[in-house]
Amino acid sequence: MLEPVLQDYLVVIGSLGSGSNISDVGATPLSRETYLVSLHWNVANSLLTGRFIRPPSTGEEALCILAMGALSAVLTWRLRPVVALVILVLTMVAYIWAGVWVFVQWRYWLPLVSPLGGAMLMTHLCMVTYRTVFEQRERRHLRSRFVKLVSPEVVDELLAQERVAVGGSMRPLTVMFADVRGFTRMTEQEQIEAQQMLAQEGLQGPAAESFLEERAQATLANVSELLAIIADEVKRYSGTLDKYIGDCVMAFWGAPVRSEAQAVLAVRAAVESQRAIAALNARRQELNEPRTEE
Repeated sequence: MLEPVLQDYLVVIGSLGSGSNISDVGATPLSRETYLVSLHWNVANSLLTGRFIRPPSTGEEALCILAMGALSAVLTWRLRPVVALVILVLTMVAYIWAGVWVFVQWRYWLPLVSPLGGAMLMTHLCMVTYRTVFEQRERRHLRSRFVKLVSPEVVDELLAQERVAVGGSMRPLTVMFADVRGFTRMTEQEQIEAQQMLAQEGLQGPAAESFLEERAQATLANVSELLAIIADEVKRYSGTLDKYIGDCVMAFWGAPVRSEAQAVLAVRAAVESQRAIAALNARRQELNEPRTEE
């Protein structure tokens, strides 16, 4: 009696009883408890409609892995880690949505785990770790390079910049030169006085050389103290020490950190240097030591 009704139909027979020992129930990707007879009609449906699940080839999966890995590497290296992570998460959501849509439309199984978890996330984590180590090393290098030239505040401002260009650039600067007034005359006078004292004391040979060395060291110490005062004032007013030229200090404002008040800062540094040197000379006068002028 059923033959006319079931003619031209595919009949799948299985057990759907609940709580029965003959129930054919098992775990599938859809549920932990699925009537396994459904596997047969899914296979039959694929055969009848010609719509089979097509897994990606090795080359296609490798291409997805390379694409996701390259995208993650570029974004993580070029952008801030947090911004890169947000973009990568959005990319992952879009990729998963595209995978579901492609599967529904064409039964193509787009690879998910290896491109997203293996390539994108692992590349991001590795790049963030590398950037952290690399940037910390660069920050230490820059700090050691500039800490002797500028104030700690300027170093912090410099390191806070997104990109630090160590090379040259064209920009307006304010330059200050400060040297010891009459330095040549002072050193010549020191030599004359030293020779006179040698003659008075009758020193010769090693004793004379030792005496002259002590006088030279004293002169150098006086000049070094003066230059150190100027250098401190330059750093205090956010300047950059360029070089020492004999008894001269060269400093500039406007680099490596730009400043709209660079000329004002340079003038303040010069004025405060003169005040500090005046105070130094006052102390030396009280101790009956030679004065230096800037």
